[in-house]
Parts: sequence; structure tokens; C-alpha cells
Amino acid sequence: MNKTLLELLNNTTALFQAYRHGYDAAPPIVAPPSFATAERYFQVISNAGRSVLVLYHHEANDLLTALNGEHAPKNLSELLHRAQPYVVNLYDRDVRSLAASGALYPLLRDHILAVRDTAYSQTFGIDAEDKGVWQPAFG
Repeated sequence: MNKTLLELLNNTTALFQAYRHGYDAAPPIVAPPSFATAERYFQVISNAGRSVLVLYHHEANDLLTALNGEHAPKNLSELLHRAQPYVVNLYDRDVRSLAASGALYPLLRDHILAVRDTAYSQTFGIDAEDKGVWQPAFG
């Protein structure tokens, strides 16, 4: 690819002008910019990180239990939809730090990572150094 991102996204303007010059009229259909092509060849954020589950609410405990079992595709889709509010993206360095401290654990046969309670604070969010304290499950 020998075009810049700006050239791809501005390509519509050049095509529009060429049509108008050749036919002395506006084209009947204006093509949208090449966003799909731009997305394929250019990376805006160099490190998007990894999505992890942060089970910070009592309802999330039910999700935790459910995601450790076997599921039919329809049930799994519903569970994953319910889990969306608990998904956060972490930088790779934070994922490595949490994994090194034992604050991550796998769910759904290692396809999902969840953050242990000790690495999450209601006040500050994720603590990549996992210096939190265990809270009693019942109390």
C-alpha cells in the first residue's frame, strides 16, 4: 500500500472532482471514504491491550460460577452478554503484572481472564500490583 491514511480517507473528494470534470455534473452516487481499507492497513492505537473480567458486583459472582461450566452456544452467548458490563481493557504490561502476582485466573477453558477481588478497588479500579485485601464473601 503506497497511500497514506489521509489519502485513503480523502479519496472520495478526488473521485468526485474527476467525475465532475469529465461529465460537468455531480456524480449520482458519492462513494464513502475507504474506512475499511484504512482500518485494515493502519493501527491508530499501537497497544490496545487485553480484555479481562472484573467481577465487582454480587451479580458477577453468579457469572463467575456459570462461566466455569460447559455451555451450549446459545447459553454461552447470553452469559457473555451479561458479562459485558464487567469487561475492561488493560495494557499488556498490566496483564503481565497481574498474572505474575497471581491476580488473574482463567475462565471458560482459558478463553477469558478474570481479575481476583484483591486487585480491584471500588474507589480506584484495577490495581496492577495486586495490593488489595480479601473481602469476606459473607458478612
